[in-house]
Amino acid sequence: MMTRSTFLITVVGMISLTFGYSSVFAGSNISQERARALLDSGSVLSLADIRALNRETLQGKLLDVEFEEEDGQFIYEFEILGGDGVVREFYLDATSGEIFDISIED
Repeated sequence: MMTRSTFLITVVGMISLTFGYSSVFAGSNISQERARALLDSGSVLSLADIRALNRETLQGKLLDVEFEEEDGQFIYEFEILGGDGVVREFYLDATSGEIFDISIED
C-alpha cells in the first residue's frame, strides 16, 4: 500500500513532468503546493483512491497521469496502454473519482 508521503512525491513528480496539453479537456497546470493543499484538505481524492475506485476500468500499463483544473473542476487524466495494445486517455473527476470521458490516443 502506498503511504501518504510516497503518494505526494508521486503526484508532485508527475505534475512536474507534465509539459503540455493537447486534449480538448486541457486544463490549467496546478502548482505542487496547491496540489498538496487540495489533497491535505480532502478537496480531491488521492491517486490511490482514484485507482481503487476504478480498478477494473483502469487496467493496463500506466503511461502518464496529469492533475489539472478545468473551469473550476479538478481532473485526473490517466493515459493507459491496454492489453489490446490501444492507448486510452481516461478523464476522471478528482473529487468523486467518476470517469466522465474516455478517448483513444492517436
